[in-house]
Amino acid sequence: GAISGKYATDVSLGGAGTIQVLYADTGDANTKINNLTLTLQASEVGTGLEWACTYAGTGVDASYLPQACRTATPSGS
Repeated sequence: GAISGKYATDVSLGGAGTIQVLYADTGDANTKINNLTLTLQASEVGTGLEWACTYAGTGVDASYLPQACRTATPSGS
């Protein structure tokens, strides 16, 4: 089944370590991020993983990102 939650209507797992989160258009998510997408991209660093947040061009303001993404530089399109 689909992955969803209080603030997301869909969480998609893609190839090469990609996770896309579609923010919900319900009363739980802030209306300023309704139906917008955040992409998380994993990359191998040594023996671990490093995650990059991609939100440029999505309309998601940095203040609505997960805390770990707020200091990240926007990437992608």
